[in-house]
Amino acid sequence: MSSIIKVDQIQLADGSTPTAGDLGLNVAGAVLQVVNTIKTDTESSTINNQVYSDIGDLSLTITAKGTNSSFIITYSVTGAHDDTSDTGWTVRCVRNGSAFAQGDQIGSNRGRTQSGIYNEPSDSGATNTINMTLMDSPSVSAGSTVTYKMQKTSVTAGSSLVTINRASNDSDVSYRPTSVSTLTVYEIAG
Repeated sequence: MSSIIKVDQIQLADGSTPTAGDLGLNVAGAVLQVVNTIKTDTESSTINNQVYSDIGDLSLTITAKGTNSSFIITYSVTGAHDDTSDTGWTVRCVRNGSAFAQGDQIGSNRGRTQSGIYNEPSDSGATNTINMTLMDSPSVSAGSTVTYKMQKTSVTAGSSLVTINRASNDSDVSYRPTSVSTLTVYEIAG
Protein backbone atom coordinates (compact mmCIF):
# COMPACT_ATOMS: atom_id res chain seq x y z
CA MET A 1 0.00 0.00 0.00
CA SER A 2 1.37 3.41 -0.93
CA SER A 3 0.86 6.69 0.89
CA ILE A 4 0.23 10.12 -0.55
CA ILE A 5 0.91 13.36 1.31
CA LYS A 6 -0.70 16.50 -0.09
CA VAL A 7 0.08 19.99 1.23
CA ASP A 8 -0.52 23.50 -0.06
CA GLN A 9 2.72 24.95 1.27
CA ILE A 10 5.81 23.97 3.26
CA GLN A 11 7.32 26.55 5.62
CA LEU A 12 10.27 26.60 8.00
CA ALA A 13 9.63 27.21 11.71
CA ASP A 14 10.24 30.95 11.19
CA GLY A 15 7.62 31.08 8.43
CA SER A 16 10.09 31.40 5.54
CA THR A 17 10.06 29.27 2.40
CA PRO A 18 12.59 26.41 2.53
CA THR A 19 15.41 26.16 0.03
CA ALA A 20 16.27 22.97 -1.81
CA GLY A 21 19.12 22.49 0.67
CA ASP A 22 16.67 22.74 3.59
CA LEU A 23 14.74 19.87 2.03
CA GLY A 24 17.88 17.76 1.63
CA LEU A 25 18.14 18.25 -2.13
CA ASN A 26 21.56 18.81 -3.72
CA VAL A 27 21.19 21.45 -6.43
CA ALA A 28 24.87 22.48 -6.69
CA GLY A 29 25.65 23.22 -10.31
CA ALA A 30 22.00 23.69 -11.31
CA VAL A 31 20.88 26.77 -13.21
CA LEU A 32 18.76 28.85 -10.82
CA GLN A 33 17.79 31.59 -13.27
CA VAL A 34 18.70 33.23 -16.59
CA VAL A 35 18.60 36.98 -17.30
CA ASN A 36 19.15 38.42 -20.79
CA THR A 37 19.23 41.76 -22.53
CA ILE A 38 19.53 42.60 -26.23
CA LYS A 39 20.65 45.80 -27.94
CA THR A 40 19.04 46.41 -31.32
CA ASP A 41 19.92 50.07 -31.90
CA THR A 42 23.29 51.42 -33.06
CA GLU A 43 25.74 53.74 -31.37
CA SER A 44 29.09 55.34 -32.10
CA SER A 45 31.65 57.32 -30.13
CA THR A 46 35.23 58.47 -30.44
CA ILE A 47 37.22 56.87 -27.64
CA ASN A 48 40.80 57.29 -26.46
CA ASN A 49 43.02 54.21 -26.41
CA GLN A 50 42.08 51.87 -23.54
CA VAL A 51 39.54 54.29 -22.03
CA TYR A 52 36.38 52.23 -21.62
CA SER A 53 32.90 53.59 -22.35
CA ASP A 54 29.59 51.92 -21.44
CA ILE A 55 27.61 50.32 -24.26
CA GLY A 56 24.04 51.57 -23.97
CA ASP A 57 21.33 48.95 -23.28
CA LEU A 58 23.89 46.17 -22.58
CA SER A 59 23.55 46.13 -18.83
CA LEU A 60 21.53 43.93 -16.51
CA THR A 61 21.03 43.37 -12.79
CA ILE A 62 20.48 39.91 -11.39
CA THR A 63 19.13 39.24 -7.87
CA ALA A 64 20.77 36.10 -6.49
CA LYS A 65 18.40 33.27 -5.59
CA GLY A 66 21.12 31.34 -3.77
CA THR A 67 24.08 31.96 -1.48
CA ASN A 68 27.59 31.41 -2.88
CA SER A 69 26.24 31.21 -6.42
CA SER A 70 28.47 31.59 -9.45
CA PHE A 71 27.43 33.33 -12.63
CA ILE A 72 28.09 32.34 -16.21
CA ILE A 73 28.22 35.42 -18.43
CA THR A 74 27.95 35.14 -22.19
CA TYR A 75 28.09 38.09 -24.52
CA SER A 76 28.06 38.69 -28.22
CA VAL A 77 28.86 42.24 -29.34
CA THR A 78 29.01 43.32 -32.98
CA GLY A 79 30.85 46.49 -33.90
CA ALA A 80 33.64 48.17 -35.82
CA HIS A 81 36.24 50.93 -35.59
CA ASP A 82 37.10 53.75 -37.93
CA ASP A 83 38.43 52.73 -41.30
CA THR A 84 42.04 53.82 -40.88
CA SER A 85 44.85 51.31 -40.70
CA ASP A 86 46.39 49.93 -37.51
CA THR A 87 43.37 50.46 -35.28
CA GLY A 88 41.08 48.11 -33.44
CA TRP A 89 38.40 47.82 -30.80
CA THR A 90 37.58 45.53 -27.93
CA VAL A 91 34.92 45.03 -25.27
CA ARG A 92 34.75 43.82 -21.69
CA CYS A 93 32.10 42.99 -19.11
CA VAL A 94 32.35 44.69 -15.71
CA ARG A 95 30.74 43.58 -12.44
CA ASN A 96 29.27 46.36 -10.27
CA GLY A 97 31.45 48.84 -12.18
CA SER A 98 34.73 46.96 -11.67
CA ALA A 99 36.72 44.98 -14.23
CA PHE A 100 37.26 41.25 -13.70
CA ALA A 101 38.64 38.31 -15.70
CA GLN A 102 41.18 40.31 -17.71
CA GLY A 103 44.49 39.33 -19.25
CA ASP A 104 47.67 39.72 -17.19
CA GLN A 105 49.55 43.02 -17.26
CA ILE A 106 52.57 42.71 -19.59
CA GLY A 107 54.64 45.86 -20.02
CA SER A 108 53.55 49.43 -19.40
CA ASN A 109 51.98 50.13 -22.80
CA ARG A 110 49.65 47.18 -23.21
CA GLY A 111 46.08 47.42 -22.04
CA ARG A 112 44.21 44.60 -20.34
CA THR A 113 40.86 43.24 -21.48
CA GLN A 114 38.76 40.07 -21.76
CA SER A 115 38.26 39.75 -25.49
CA GLY A 116 40.31 39.65 -28.64
CA ILE A 117 41.31 42.83 -30.40
CA TYR A 118 40.27 43.19 -34.01
CA ASN A 119 42.45 44.96 -36.57
CA GLU A 120 40.86 45.47 -39.94
CA PRO A 121 42.30 46.51 -43.29
CA SER A 122 42.24 50.19 -44.21
CA ASP A 123 38.97 51.50 -45.67
CA SER A 124 36.92 48.49 -44.63
CA GLY A 125 35.10 49.73 -41.53
CA ALA A 126 33.50 46.30 -41.53
CA THR A 127 31.86 44.76 -38.48
CA ASN A 128 33.16 41.85 -36.45
CA THR A 129 31.48 40.04 -33.58
CA ILE A 130 33.22 39.44 -30.26
CA ASN A 131 31.87 36.44 -28.32
CA MET A 132 32.92 35.45 -24.82
CA THR A 133 31.82 33.11 -22.03
CA LEU A 134 33.06 33.73 -18.49
CA MET A 135 32.50 32.19 -15.06
CA ASP A 136 32.34 34.74 -12.23
CA SER A 137 32.19 33.78 -8.55
CA PRO A 138 31.62 36.90 -6.48
CA SER A 139 30.68 36.53 -2.85
CA VAL A 140 26.88 36.73 -2.89
CA SER A 141 24.04 35.83 -0.59
CA ALA A 142 20.43 35.18 -1.50
CA GLY A 143 18.69 38.47 -2.28
CA SER A 144 21.85 40.42 -3.11
CA THR A 145 22.12 42.06 -6.53
CA VAL A 146 24.93 42.00 -9.07
CA THR A 147 25.05 44.32 -12.09
CA TYR A 148 26.90 43.29 -15.25
CA LYS A 149 27.57 45.90 -17.92
CA MET A 150 29.34 45.86 -21.27
CA GLN A 151 31.97 48.46 -22.18
CA LYS A 152 33.90 49.23 -25.36
CA THR A 153 37.22 50.88 -26.16
CA SER A 154 39.52 51.61 -29.09
CA VAL A 155 42.92 50.06 -29.47
CA THR A 156 45.05 52.58 -31.31
CA ALA A 157 47.52 55.37 -30.75
CA GLY A 158 45.34 58.34 -29.82
CA SER A 159 41.60 57.98 -30.33
CA SER A 160 39.35 56.14 -32.74
CA LEU A 161 35.70 55.90 -33.69
CA VAL A 162 34.06 52.73 -32.31
CA THR A 163 30.60 51.71 -33.48
CA ILE A 164 28.22 49.09 -32.13
CA ASN A 165 25.73 47.14 -34.31
CA ARG A 166 26.85 48.84 -37.52
CA ALA A 167 29.86 49.41 -39.75
CA SER A 168 32.01 52.45 -39.00
CA ASN A 169 31.90 53.58 -42.63
CA ASP A 170 28.14 53.81 -42.42
CA SER A 171 26.12 54.54 -45.51
CA ASP A 172 22.74 53.19 -46.57
CA VAL A 173 23.92 50.36 -48.81
CA SER A 174 22.89 46.71 -48.78
CA TYR A 175 26.24 45.28 -47.69
CA ARG A 176 26.35 47.32 -44.47
CA PRO A 177 23.46 45.91 -42.43
CA THR A 178 22.74 46.67 -38.80
CA SER A 179 22.90 43.88 -36.23
CA VAL A 180 22.20 43.06 -32.55
CA SER A 181 24.36 42.53 -29.47
CA THR A 182 23.40 40.47 -26.41
CA LEU A 183 24.37 39.93 -22.78
CA THR A 184 23.13 36.86 -20.86
CA VAL A 185 23.80 35.84 -17.24
CA TYR A 186 23.06 32.39 -15.77
CA GLU A 187 23.02 31.97 -11.99
CA ILE A 188 24.57 28.62 -11.00
CA ALA A 189 23.83 27.16 -7.56
CA GLY A 190 26.85 26.86 -5.25
